[in-house]
Amino acid sequence: MARQAGPLFFTGTIDDITFYKMEGQYLARKKSSLNRRQFRTDPRFARSRKSATAFGEASQLASDIYWQLPKEQRGKGVVNGITSQVGQLLKEGKSMEKIKELMLIHCQVLKPKPVVTSATTTTLSNTSKPVRTSPTQQTKSSIRVRSTKVKQARYLSNWKIKPNGHLQIPMSGISIGQFNPTLAEELITKRE
Repeated sequence: MARQAGPLFFTGTIDDITFYKMEGQYLARKKSSLNRRQFRTDPRFARSRKSATAFGEASQLASDIYWQLPKEQRGKGVVNGITSQVGQLLKEGKSMEKIKELMLIHCQVLKPKPVVTSATTTTLSNTSKPVRTSPTQQTKSSIRVRSTKVKQARYLSNWKIKPNGHLQIPMSGISIGQFNPTLAEELITKRE
């Protein structure tokens, strides 16, 4: 693409040259021969129109699902992952209601079982203050349930985001943030 030079910059089309702005730079290119009417009516673009319609439906459904997620789970790139998964489910022929139900279940907050710890108190005959015994001397007569924080689902597929922010792909066991060239060579030789 040619860069525009000079004191004046244009956006639009003059004759067969299109002027536009992209990423802060003013550029120019030759006008495309394709137009809107051709795309919407020409049978050569039937599959493209079908794909565009399917992507539009998937993205609308993904947006609905995204805004129903807890605030902690929303973020950059999450809606893209949801859109691709919804698109796959639409290709499989599932209904919109079924997809919405599946994705909301998949993105729910995971609630771990509470951790059970035991602790007992005994009293001495001389004093009325309770004394804590050592863990080896504890009995199972009194069990206390400790509340835990709810663990948030940090993934939308088999890929997981570790607490340190690295992306882990379970199939290979490699984290993107920890690239090891020797390990990569071993994986390449295993494939051959």
